[in-house]
Amino acid sequence: MTSNQGNFVVAVLLAIGAAVLVLAAPQASHAQQTVLKGATIITATGTSPIRDGVIVIDGDTIQSVGGSTTSYPPNATVIDLAGKFVIPGLVDSHTHYEEWMGEVMLNHGVTSQLAVGGNFGRAKEASQRNTSRTPRIYDTAGGPRVSASMSEEQIRAAVREWLQTKPDFARISDYNADTSRFYRWAAEEVHRAGLLIFGHTENAPESIRAGHDSIEHIWGFIIPTMTPQEHEDFQAGRYLHWATFLRDWPKLDQSIREAVAQGAYLNPTLVYELGSLSAHAAKHEREVYQVYSDPSLMAYYPQNIAQSLLQKQRQIRSFHGKYENLVLLSRVQPEERQEYDRGYKLVGQFLKRWMDAGGKIQAGTDTASGGTPGLCLHHEMELLVEAGLTPLQALQSATIWSGEMLAGKNGAIGRLKVGV
Repeated sequence: MTSNQGNFVVAVLLAIGAAVLVLAAPQASHAQQTVLKGATIITATGTSPIRDGVIVIDGDTIQSVGGSTTSYPPNATVIDLAGKFVIPGLVDSHTHYEEWMGEVMLNHGVTSQLAVGGNFGRAKEASQRNTSRTPRIYDTAGGPRVSASMSEEQIRAAVREWLQTKPDFARISDYNADTSRFYRWAAEEVHRAGLLIFGHTENAPESIRAGHDSIEHIWGFIIPTMTPQEHEDFQAGRYLHWATFLRDWPKLDQSIREAVAQGAYLNPTLVYELGSLSAHAAKHEREVYQVYSDPSLMAYYPQNIAQSLLQKQRQIRSFHGKYENLVLLSRVQPEERQEYDRGYKLVGQFLKRWMDAGGKIQAGTDTASGGTPGLCLHHEMELLVEAGLTPLQALQSATIWSGEMLAGKNGAIGRLKVGV
């Protein structure tokens, strides 16, 4: 296992650039510079890859990034990475962190995480040290204590009080008919402090106009397109999945255009929602099995979590009353499987339209319940490519764009550049 090694990892890119096998870069000595030489460097900024590249690291800071002619001190420690690729450290933008997740995340190249809905205190502080065996934790410090019964003055005061706990981003109450009254007041205080807002919504167009920055899951765009009767039937458990309602494309396209114009991000959590429908599902199951076949990991990893995540590779989320929340695909009727498959393709179309409109996607996994920590972020990128994103866009979703949630971090997280 390895320690936290900063905002870069050395990686061998497999398949079409979406799946990554990660090798940890050695920690630099403060007394001597370290040089990573000979690899292809992908900064994920959209610039061309740097072949036969050189990265000079001084202490734990990147001093220079360039081609083969980049200079470095003669006494530097040189690591030959010919034939390999270097990418920024990966950022999982949606985790529910537990301490046993750290090492397996690092070993899959995840060096930063946005841990939603918690205040991790000392664990967060410890994660910032390079000796930590966990990705750096950025959290919501529990979120502000606000409710629909509070006045505007009380809402604003509660948010300002919460901001004193030094959160990295915000998660306000889920946006719905009850919270819509005060959401904008809270959002204004959050934005005044320079933070962004992540979370659920039952009406993404409305919540974005109220200040919502990163939309967790896709269904917040779909519910507003349902008729009142369809929404009632959906809530009553008469439909298999929300993806069935991806059909009013003129309205959806308008919502996408407005969201992108507002600078909103989309956090689709494909592995959590629909991963078993992917053409990669069998391969992903084998990879999950391989992770949980490691006796050194399973010496402390919760056995019940491993078993449930392995079984999840053959399950799908169901919203129909006749099934439990996660149902084995082998149990659904043929016509229901066809409906699921159609829904998966429609989700891909939605994501492609989002990207074509100039939008940004943040790769998040909802781990640990959403997928195997670390590994599932690679699966998420594969599913994004399957939906129509380019490999570079998928990589950006798990690096630069997810790092942008931490607006107060001066663009350091998820980037491979001088000074980070």
